Amino acid sequence: MPEDEREGRLTPRERVLAVLRREEPDRIPHFEWAVDRKVREALCPGCSYPEFVARMGWDAVLAAPDFKKEQVSPNLWKNEWGIVRMYTGEESPFPVEGPIKTRADLERYVPPDPQVPGRYASIEEIVARFKGRLAIGVHLNDVVSLPRYLLGFEELMFALAEDPALVQGLVKLSVDVNLETAKGHRRPRTRAISPPSRRPRGRPAASRSRSLPARDPRGTGIRGGGWGRRC
Repeated sequence: MPEDEREGRLTPRERVLAVLRREEPDRIPHFEWAVDRKVREALCPGCSYPEFVARMGWDAVLAAPDFKKEQVSPNLWKNEWGIVRMYTGEESPFPVEGPIKTRADLERYVPPDPQVPGRYASIEEIVARFKGRLAIGVHLNDVVSLPRYLLGFEELMFALAEDPALVQGLVKLSVDVNLETAKGHRRPRTRAISPPSRRPRGRPAASRSRSLPARDPRGTGIRGGGWGRRC
């Protein structure tokens, strides 16, 4: 019998859900957003990622949709988003070029289809192993990460001042794609959990309007769907 059940404490899944409901759990839930492969191999030689999660006793596990990539040079790969990344042997590749330079590029741009077969294969593998035991989360891009990958970080910073309409378009694209992705991975055999909404604090209205599109129902949707919480 698992230790949590034997001691009458909350299960990992219950512990995370209690925090999302703003309740006090029996202890603080613990898990990692990501762990470098070299670290995993040093701690648990030969372990797969799911086995590592189980061995470390995490309360939650994170997964992500699957996107294809093709090699364009010895260390460079282009993914379905059109983003070119450099692989250095470390866990996270370094983005070196995006497909969007101008508003005209954005108007022509077609993001990856969230509903293609196999898009959520890795997520479903995690669900099959941990459903009902751990809280399961899904990696989705926020409205800064995706624009900086598509446009480039330095270019995004300049565009905030010089071309806010381009930034607004990239933010809208990010919201739309993430909502469709959230809907896609919610469908099969799981119940999505959304965190309670919270008003942003300490940010002047003027700075919000500089980069974000007008508030509409999607603003609420991305708060709930964007977490992609599956339990």
